[in-house]
This record gives sequence, C-alpha cells and structure tokens, in this order.
Amino acid sequence: MPAQSSPEDRVVEHLYDGVLRPEAWNEALNALCKLAACEHAALTSWDRATNVGGVHESVGLPADCRRQFVDHYCALDPARDRMDDFQIGDWYVDHVHVGTHAMQRSAFYQDFLRHFDLGSIAATPLERDDGGESFLVFQYDLQYARRCQMPSSALSRVVPHIRRALQLRRRFTVLETENSLRSTVLNQLRLPLMVVDAGGRILMANAGAEAALARHANLRLTRGRLAISGRDGARWSALLAAACTAAPRVAGGMRLQSGTGPGVTQILMTPLPPGWSPSNRESGPLALILLQDQRHPHEVPAALLQQLYSLTPSELRVARGILRGEAPRDTAQRLGVSIATVRTQLSAVFQKTGTSRQAELAQLLGTFAVLGAH
Repeated sequence: MPAQSSPEDRVVEHLYDGVLRPEAWNEALNALCKLAACEHAALTSWDRATNVGGVHESVGLPADCRRQFVDHYCALDPARDRMDDFQIGDWYVDHVHVGTHAMQRSAFYQDFLRHFDLGSIAATPLERDDGGESFLVFQYDLQYARRCQMPSSALSRVVPHIRRALQLRRRFTVLETENSLRSTVLNQLRLPLMVVDAGGRILMANAGAEAALARHANLRLTRGRLAISGRDGARWSALLAAACTAAPRVAGGMRLQSGTGPGVTQILMTPLPPGWSPSNRESGPLALILLQDQRHPHEVPAALLQQLYSLTPSELRVARGILRGEAPRDTAQRLGVSIATVRTQLSAVFQKTGTSRQAELAQLLGTFAVLGAH
C-alpha cells in the first residue's frame, strides 16, 4: 500500500501542477496556509523604483483589503524598512523583528490590519533584483496572532519550490504571450503560409492557408497531412523531399492547376533552419510553404493606399485593376469609362507612387496586398 503523501509533498505537487493550471496554484496557496497554521496567504511585490507594492495572488484576503494595501498601506508597512536585512529564504516575523509595542503604535496594524481582523504577518523574500522584489506573506487573524512565529522547517523546505514554480509560471506566460502574438501576426497576413514536416504533416497554418486549403479541390488533408491528388502528386512529393530530406535541403516550387475553371496556384517551399520545432515537438526537418492562388487575388487596403499616396477613389480603382493583372482596356470596360480616362488616371497613379510601368506598379502594390484589410 503506497505511503500517504505529507502536507509538504502535497504543496509541492500543487505548485508544479499550478504552473499550467491556475486552479492547482490556488490549491497550493491553500495548502501553504495549512502548513503555516493561518487562513490567509498572498504573493506580493515591491517595485523599488516607483515605491509601489502589489498583491498578485492571494487566498482568504478580501478584495478591499488587497486594494487598500496597494493604494495606501503598503508604504506604511514597517517590514519595508527592514527587508534589506533579510536574504532570500530568511523569514521576517513582525512580533520578533518589529515588536509588539511598535505594532500597537503603527497605523499599518491598527488602522489597516485590525480593520480586516488581521493581527500579525510573516513573510519571506522569494526573488530580488535591482528593480524590486517579491514575497510570500502569511496573514494571521487577530485571535490567532500568537501563532505567528518562525515557520516550521517543512514550510522553509517548500519555499525553494515556490521560487522555482514562479519562475516556470513566468516563463510559460511569456511563451504563451509570444505564441499568441505570432498567431495574430500570421493571421493578419493574407498570404497563405504553412509549416510542414517531411511527411507533409501541417504543424502550423495561418487563416489564409486554411482558406486556401478549403477551396482548392486538388489539395487534400488526410489525418493532418497535406497531399496533392492527381498527376501533380509526384511533383509534390519530390518538392517535399528536396526541402526536408535532401542533402543539401533546397527550396523549390511548382504550379498546380486549380482543378475547376481557369487559374493556377503556385506553391513555393523553403527549408526552415535545423532544429526548429514548434511546441518542442520532435518533428524532424521542417519547411515553410507559401501559396499564391491566381483565382483569388488579394485586394490592397484602400485606406492604406490613400494614406500613402493620396490616390483618389477613381485612381484607386485603376491601381487595383493593374494589381489584378488587367490591361487598361479591360479596366475601362469593367468601370464603364473610356480608355483615355483610364490612361489619364493611370498616369496620375504612376506620378504619385513614383513608378513608370504597370509591372513596376503591380510589384509595389503587391507588397501591401499581403496585409489584412481592417
């Protein structure tokens, strides 16, 4: 029969489980309170540069208590003047280091803590740098204030795990933020982008790529792997092998018929650096894929072109026609105006954009077409 875990072990389990699961972190704080024989605990900080304190997480403390501490009473805490005397892992206990007489004359204790039925605190620094420090703080109710004493050895043994768990939580928070930012940036690009491994498994795809896959009959997904049906399948396999498994790995491309109606999709593939893998997954060599579907040209955001080049609405319509590959005569027919009018407007567009030929204008405008229109 397995031995029952100790309260100290359960705290450590909750701490590391709480790195990714917030509810487990709250369970860890509650378990810490039991080890400290109190009802309240908090993770606080002090920014020395701004002289501002914060309560980042707590159990048992009313919201108004946390707010008043941050807004006013943090600056009156007698512990603040003594924290430089305590190293990481040392314990500050107010009855010992401030004294009962001084606590009875302190506004922090008499006006603030007593208002919330709190009588004493114990704290230990968790992290410290030039900008400030963070603490684990236990608050004892008035009737149990005498329990506030030097913490047990079991509680002290847990503190290094708290520091490590906090570092892990901070690191995972940074990673989540960076991942969210990358996803947002990729989805703002209209150009379809994907990352695949040597087997064609899609590890990452932006919204543009997902839309392109949904509308192209010859591009199919089977158990998360991208494949091309029909006569282009062999060329696709060769392209994938060249980018992921050949020595040396090389970039390449192919043209894929749309399957229904006119139009061609261009597939461009380039190797990603060795060892790069999202979410630390072992996936082997990876390649970046760009899709360009001639049937679905991207519109340049009108507001952006008007802001950059002061194009009039009619000039903007002509410029967008050039980007779609239209000849001036086709644009005139589509807009219901004379070819002379279109040529005059096109001349104005050339002058405003600093271009002189349609191909040059299309290349310039194409750089903006990859941006989402918002």
